[in-house]
Amino acid sequence: MNTQDNLILKIANINEVIEKWNYEIKIHPENILYCSAANEFINEIKKGTRITYIAKLNNKIISDLTVIIKEKGIINEAKYTNDLVSNKRVYICGVRTIKEYQGKGYLSKLFKFVENDLKKMGYEEICLSVNIKETKNLMMYFKWNYTNYIRTEIREGKEDIFIFNYYYKKIDI
Repeated sequence: MNTQDNLILKIANINEVIEKWNYEIKIHPENILYCSAANEFINEIKKGTRITYIAKLNNKIISDLTVIIKEKGIINEAKYTNDLVSNKRVYICGVRTIKEYQGKGYLSKLFKFVENDLKKMGYEEICLSVNIKETKNLMMYFKWNYTNYIRTEIREGKEDIFIFNYYYKKIDI
């Protein structure tokens, strides 16, 4: 756990993961996929195939991300992430920061904390994906050295087509 100016960076316990997902479901009531995603994330954390990290400010979860650490922990993502998780490489997914806390450096601090923790666990690479329409996120990840291109993938939604690029970085903290 890391603290600075009332900011706490840590691995979430199961109650904090449930709190995080209850918040997501509450702010996205029109999207029923959040309920199934919540159940999947919680079950996989209990199995030890995922780790959720959080940033809390004044006891409020303001940012989070989940790391898939074992291949068999990939259920819905399997067709997208089959080559992204190994005994040396992990995959970051579900990166979120509450809107009013974006752009203030909290996610950057959380990423550094996560990278340090994963390096201590023996991992050498971290990968992630980004929707190419999200140029702000793409530039942020490039700034953090997630620049090693893996592949591009096209996913069809109900009303749109999404293009994701996958990148990784070597953990060299």
